[in-house]
Amino acid sequence: MDRGVAPTAFSLRTTPSLVTRAPLRWSVARGFIGPRTLRLPEKYSKEPSMEMRAVSPTAVFDVATVAVMPLYAMMVWFPQRAWTRNVMASKVFFIISSIIYVALLAHYGVIDLIRTVLQQEGMARSASWCLSSMADLLKDTRITAITWVHLLLLDLFQARWVYLDALQRNIVSSPSIVLCFMVGPIGLLAHGLMRKITPATVQTV
Repeated sequence: MDRGVAPTAFSLRTTPSLVTRAPLRWSVARGFIGPRTLRLPEKYSKEPSMEMRAVSPTAVFDVATVAVMPLYAMMVWFPQRAWTRNVMASKVFFIISSIIYVALLAHYGVIDLIRTVLQQEGMARSASWCLSSMADLLKDTRITAITWVHLLLLDLFQARWVYLDALQRNIVSSPSIVLCFMVGPIGLLAHGLMRKITPATVQTV
């Protein structure tokens, strides 16, 4: 190696991967070319990144899906059991779920994410919505996870109402509850039809 070559030129020629792996940092420090301005990529840093500390959207999606399954199983397979009635009549699960939902909204900064997408689409000052804008929002896994939790809780609330109403009227509710899980509004419609065609014997839950 030519000892007359400056360390700066040597560092730029021999460590191109560091420059290409951290383009944002290099562009910020572009005016201060030298070995000290080069930083290791994020994965080599000892400080955990924000993504590492954040709750994984995949974990939220999986846990939320699994969490509601036992409740549906209780309503479908064991509708007359006392513990099923007690669990579904209680509001504790929905209160806890609502608190977790609000916490996730704050944790992911969903309002800021939506505002950013709307600004990018040039719709920040417009009340109009279109399918492409919604598709852009759902490209973010955090938005997708929050939307999935929202739908799960909404469908579960509908299924709970169907279960308690059917229990009070002493009519079959299992098919309607399954439909509530799969296609919520159709489950409500099926329960309404069941109420029409089945003689009800109103009783206290």
